[in-house]
Amino acid sequence: MIDRAFNLPAEIWQWLWLFIVSFTGGVVGFITKISPTLKGRSFRAKFLALCMGMVNSMFIAYISYEILMSIIDKQGLAVALAGMAAFTGTDLLIIMQNKIIELIKRKIDAL
Repeated sequence: MIDRAFNLPAEIWQWLWLFIVSFTGGVVGFITKISPTLKGRSFRAKFLALCMGMVNSMFIAYISYEILMSIIDKQGLAVALAGMAAFTGTDLLIIMQNKIIELIKRKIDAL
């Protein structure tokens, strides 16, 4: 419905939805994970942490979106999963990094 109201190309809507979902996921992730650790800090420190968290979340969402679009080729599902990636943020990347390091260490030890 709203797509027809503004008469924008489908690709622009795709990027707009990704921006909205990743921004929302980043804000929710900031409020639930980072905000409690910033108690007693200045407003400037909180604002900078929010900005860095948002940029990080949106980047992770974009990378996730591109990977998912190449695998499943369904925009709605890819945007939703990218929003989840924005919410989980770097926690998911750190877990994946540790698993990959463990796998490499096991391979090296097996040699």
